[in-house]
Parts: sequence; C-alpha cells; structure tokens
Amino acid sequence: MGFAPDWYLIPLAALIGSIAGLAAQGYGRLVLYSETLFFGRLAGHHFSVSRWWILLAVPVTGAFIVGINKTLFKLPMISHGIPEVIEAMARRSGMLRLKAAFFTALNSALTLGSGVATVQEGPIVHIGSVIGSQVGQWLRVQREHMNTLVGCGAAAGLAAIFNAPIAGVLLVLEVILRDFSLRTFMPVVIAAVFGVAMNQMLAGEFGALFQLPQELMTYHFAYAE
Repeated sequence: MGFAPDWYLIPLAALIGSIAGLAAQGYGRLVLYSETLFFGRLAGHHFSVSRWWILLAVPVTGAFIVGINKTLFKLPMISHGIPEVIEAMARRSGMLRLKAAFFTALNSALTLGSGVATVQEGPIVHIGSVIGSQVGQWLRVQREHMNTLVGCGAAAGLAAIFNAPIAGVLLVLEVILRDFSLRTFMPVVIAAVFGVAMNQMLAGEFGALFQLPQELMTYHFAYAE
C-alpha cells in the first residue's frame, strides 16, 4: 500500500493532534474571556432597556479594535481562515507562519466576544493548520507530506472545539486535502482523535460547543427509531 515508508506520519499526527487540542482549549477560553470583558464588565453594569445603544456600541468597539490590530500589524483586512489554508497548500507547499495563528485567535476572539456575527470554524481550522505546518517545518518534513500535516492540524482543531472527530476528518479530507488515500486518511483520523481527547481531558467548565446531554447518553434507541 505504500504506507510503510511514511510510518513517521503516525506519531507526528498524534503530536499535532495533541497540540491542536491544547490550542482549541486555549482559543475557546479566549473567546469566553472576551465575551466576559465586553458584555460582563463593559456593558453588563450599564445595560437596560433605555440603554439599547450598548448593543450597537459593543460590537462596533470590538470591530474597531480588530481593525486597529490588522492595520498596525499589516494583516489581511478580510480573512476567512479556510481559504487561506487552501491557498497556502496550493501556492506555498503548506507553509504557514506562526504569527498568523496568534492573530487569528486574538482577532477572532475579539470579534466573537463583542457580539459580531461570525463563526469559529474558519479560525480554528486556520490555527490548527498553522500548528501542523509549524511542526512540519521544524522537523523539515518532505514537501509531499506537508499538506498531510496541515490537514492533521486542521482536523484536530475542528474536532476538538466542536467535539466532532468524524466531522472534522471528513471536512478536511473532502474540502481541504481532497485526498482519501490511506496514508492521508490514517494520520488525519489519529490527529482528530488526539485533539478531541486532549480537549476533553482539559475541558472542565470550558467544554466543547456540542455535548451530548446525560439523558441521551443513557437512552436506548428502539429498532423503529
């Protein structure tokens, strides 16, 4: 199957998945802290029906801070996360800078915490992909395997923050890598599992976005269902 020469991708996938799980946990906490800052401290003591303008002022403040960050550090004004990862794999052999993950996490947390309508999929995929790319660059992995490591990071981050390893694997294989070969599939699966395991081990009150309720955990489905 041509898998034996690539055996080192398995431990690397586990390493990347563990780091991405830690990053997902940190990113999730950063979003919650940002929400507490904007709506707990800044707006919480002043909000009332007569002060409806706060609902407009807080998101504008968050967007203004993000705009300042992007201007000062010369970051792209429009960034979606996943397209940047696909472009890096197509044009730069999967090379992503560590600075990109830091500012993605910070600006995304400020955006979400201040109430701007956006989602977490793009940022966490970008953060995880940077982790996979950085590990590959640090270990000087061959270019042909760099995209696989980037996919491992993306799948692990997405799986960890949403508690959905299967969804993380399928999205990365179908949308980002577009490769269902065995030597790509196995590392991505392992990374996703390690990412979810690491996040659940550290979660505590900062659990994944989607958790099964206790009633469903003990519910027995009938054949008709």
